[in-house]
Amino acid sequence: MTTDAGRDGIRDTESAPRTPEIAGDVILRLGGEVPEPVTLIRTLSGWGLGLRAAHETAGRLSRGETVPLGLTGAPARDDQRRILNGPGIGASFPEASAGPGGNTP
Repeated sequence: MTTDAGRDGIRDTESAPRTPEIAGDVILRLGGEVPEPVTLIRTLSGWGLGLRAAHETAGRLSRGETVPLGLTGAPARDDQRRILNGPGIGASFPEASAGPGGNTP
């Protein structure tokens, strides 16, 4: 079971319902210093991002970069937003294309 320490409001990442068809494809952004980098790194690594990649993601966010990620073990989108908003990270989810020649909603 993956957990993240308590005072920041991030709880057991295993308890959130998972929706495999939407896991991953999240875009994170934050301009400035990551307020709780250890919490963010633990959360991302618990969602399937390797520890090194999670650490690099925190560094990129602190430099003001927008970071797209594929998270294989992430909870549903609403839960991702709620959990990431605790440490102040903005999360958005690109819509999938409607297919060849299709429009993106």
